[in-house]
Amino acid sequence: FGAVFMEVTPDVSQVKVEKHQETKVVEDLFVGWISGMSGKLVEYPFDTLKVRLQTGPYSGAFDCVKTVVAEDGILAFYRGLSTPLIGAGFEVATLFFGFRIMEKMLKHPEEDEMSMMRVVIAGMGSGFGSTLILTPVELIKCRLQVKNDYKGPIDCIKRTVAAEGFPGLYRGAFSTMLREVPGNGAWFGAYHFFGRLFSGTGSVKDGSQTMQLTAGGLAGMAYWGVPYPLDTIKSTLQTMPKGTSTLTVAKKLLTERGIRGLYRGCGVTLLRAFPGNAVTFWMYERVMSIIHSPKI
Repeated sequence: FGAVFMEVTPDVSQVKVEKHQETKVVEDLFVGWISGMSGKLVEYPFDTLKVRLQTGPYSGAFDCVKTVVAEDGILAFYRGLSTPLIGAGFEVATLFFGFRIMEKMLKHPEEDEMSMMRVVIAGMGSGFGSTLILTPVELIKCRLQVKNDYKGPIDCIKRTVAAEGFPGLYRGAFSTMLREVPGNGAWFGAYHFFGRLFSGTGSVKDGSQTMQLTAGGLAGMAYWGVPYPLDTIKSTLQTMPKGTSTLTVAKKLLTERGIRGLYRGCGVTLLRAFPGNAVTFWMYERVMSIIHSPKI
């Protein structure tokens, strides 16, 4: 009877491990969601400026700001915010969740911290998952930022699906993936590199809040500095008529603008990347520290 009882009685330690893992999943998704939305609120006006510069005939950032404010008002820089705000929450949640999964696969049991090479690989792996969420979100965002004939994100989604079908929402997915995979390798890699460098102990968690903000800001600049030309191609493709391919857009931009033209708006992007990503990583560390506080 005792043997039978042992067979049917669940392993308490195993149940605890499974519950802990479930809690970690919810924790990563929740904290990532909060962090993503916080960073997006800071960076969105700069993102609108970036997309306008990438797709419009402006001579520079100042000319773009002056023209947009004169024609549409200052709130034009927040046009289409709702969709990317929600999307940023899901995107960053997916990134941190994906990174944790990759970390479990790559981290050696005896290591306190993963090697930098494995951090970069884990970051690149997380970029595949974020592409699924980010592509339709950025497509709607780019169209709302460039055109003012949509009533809002729902109207934009309806008209896109009506004209191009549901797959139309994933136009530019390949370009997005080409940006996200190396970009997120650089994003996580730079954050862990600078975070460990600044902490004094080799652990990001031990760094001061100022150092975490700085490391997060530099990570954002690394993310955009590496794959920026691909983002220009992606943004242009998502605002062009159905049937246009990534290769066609790339050739067109190179012919009309040259290599330097693919970096149009890069300065503004790097400028907005610092505060937005500084807040994203800072918020992540802060909320995590609150959740894991002994007082809770």
